[in-house]
Amino acid sequence: MNINKQFSWSLKQNWFLPIRFGQQFRKAFSEVPVFTVFLGNSRSGTTLIASLLDAHPNMIISHELDILRMVNTPIGKLGLFGRIFNKSRWFASHDAQWQTYSYRVPTGWQGRFDQLKVIGDKKAHHSCVLLQDDPTLLERLEQLVKVPIRIIHVVRNPFDNITTKARKGAQRQLDATPQKLREVADVYFRNIAMVQNIKDAGNMAVHEFQFESFLQHPEMELRKLCSFLGTDCPKDYLTDCLTLVNPQAHQSRHDVEWLDDLKQEVQKRASQFTSLNGYRFDD
Repeated sequence: MNINKQFSWSLKQNWFLPIRFGQQFRKAFSEVPVFTVFLGNSRSGTTLIASLLDAHPNMIISHELDILRMVNTPIGKLGLFGRIFNKSRWFASHDAQWQTYSYRVPTGWQGRFDQLKVIGDKKAHHSCVLLQDDPTLLERLEQLVKVPIRIIHVVRNPFDNITTKARKGAQRQLDATPQKLREVADVYFRNIAMVQNIKDAGNMAVHEFQFESFLQHPEMELRKLCSFLGTDCPKDYLTDCLTLVNPQAHQSRHDVEWLDDLKQEVQKRASQFTSLNGYRFDD
């Protein structure tokens, strides 16, 4: 059993047991003013962004706890926050490692906090899937946590994002088929449209940015992100975070064959969303 499945199994087995951290940090959890969730697509850089936020002394961001699936359970606010904190600690104790990468920020606050001002979870793709089945989940989550929800949406060049997702489904083989790319593109744009609908509704604050821009200007983008979440951005925190940022994103679209008609179809669909402005296959 891999560590992710093992954690899910452990979480399920202890579902109705008291949450130690929820009680231990009752005051801090009761007074936290902002709750954040990630929406969008997997393989878009969200693990890096969430890890950098979790390293902030005033934030706890759990790694893929999948909180929207807990809205219909009797977990309660303190229980939910306790699980978020526990998952943050778990991820930090495993060197913040995901796939083959370590997202540990040197001297960062991953798995712990000083004065808690932001708490949340990173599970972008599956959150969109759940919202497609039940569009009321975000509103009910906000009722549960009793503080405003602020949404983070990270986008990446759709050709790279779709390619990486398709290769993941094909066991990272270089021959992800055009059919597989087309299927993944449909999922990709459903998620993009989901976030667009939330933005258009105007009921919740959404901070949207392109991952490539973040890699090129990480200090500026981190400051914007912290400001959106209502926290400052200490210089030592920024310095530590910058050690993890590689300024060049891998252009996985060049690793597989893209048919011309599929390129044109994806380009046309991307042109419908302002979040994807400027992206081209031949950038």
